[in-house]
Amino acid sequence: MPSFTRRRFLKVSTTLGTTALAGCTTVLNEDSSTPTRTSEEPTPVRGSADSIEIKQTFSNENITYINGNNTVKYPQARSGEGSVKYDYRPFKEWAYAKGASISASAVWSRLQDQFPEEDSLSAGVSSQSNNDRRVMVRLETTLDRNGEVLSEPSVSQSSVVNATPSSVTAAILLAQQETVNTYPVYVTRFTRQQA
Repeated sequence: MPSFTRRRFLKVSTTLGTTALAGCTTVLNEDSSTPTRTSEEPTPVRGSADSIEIKQTFSNENITYINGNNTVKYPQARSGEGSVKYDYRPFKEWAYAKGASISASAVWSRLQDQFPEEDSLSAGVSSQSNNDRRVMVRLETTLDRNGEVLSEPSVSQSSVVNATPSSVTAAILLAQQETVNTYPVYVTRFTRQQA
């Protein structure tokens, strides 16, 4: 499995909202406070490789299953002093979100194996308007403020689609509780332009 630099971690963990999937918007660059304009093709393409299955058991002492009301206590945020703020969610909701996250990581790992030198790829979780989640793989082109290409993918979208699983089925286990969800996987082109 490839080592995760800070940039690679950000690529895996970035969550894409529905508003970022269409049109053009101004966002902050992941690595700095430089404003950039971004646009994404409106119709992502479903991955065409075989689906994959993953399973993860959580036994972290910071994540606790509460049997009385079928909820999960989990760390929501950490302060600079190391103290942790906790939140509670129904088990199925928590597991659904966690399954999407580890599914994106699994897709990212597979694509890194297929395209180890390609730095324009990222994988994250997209939340749809009906709260359904999907894994989104992005091929990113970066332009300067004049529209000149600074970086672009060296692989075609079709080759990435062919290497991307069509879905990931994730089994999440915590304290004898288990849930299984399937997440579709899509590939899209993405353009970031410096403002």
